[in-house]
Amino acid sequence: MDSTMGELRSELGIAVGLLKELQTIARAELETPGSSVRWGPVDLEATNALDSLSTAPAFPKGTEQERMSRAGSRELVTEVAASVERAVDLAQDLEDKLACLDAAVHVSRLQRALL
Repeated sequence: MDSTMGELRSELGIAVGLLKELQTIARAELETPGSSVRWGPVDLEATNALDSLSTAPAFPKGTEQERMSRAGSRELVTEVAASVERAVDLAQDLEDKLACLDAAVHVSRLQRALL
């Protein structure tokens, strides 16, 4: 495995960990009455982004990086957007690039949902 593939897998692992953290936050918030309008789309787009990334051949099955919850949801979305953007740049395989671009669309929707 060349260094670019290793970097891509690392970025995908970071993105997956951040997206899972966002899902956890969204699902906890969904327990609050009246929160589904804001947090339902966040959970949906995080799930869709994860599904998109999982189709990438370089997807690091079972190796996402563990993240400690220490940031708010907006900060996490900013981090995941940066990670997905780096993954798009690193992807050399067309399927990897398309999966990352599709995930980027969902991350963008996530950002809008949190405005």
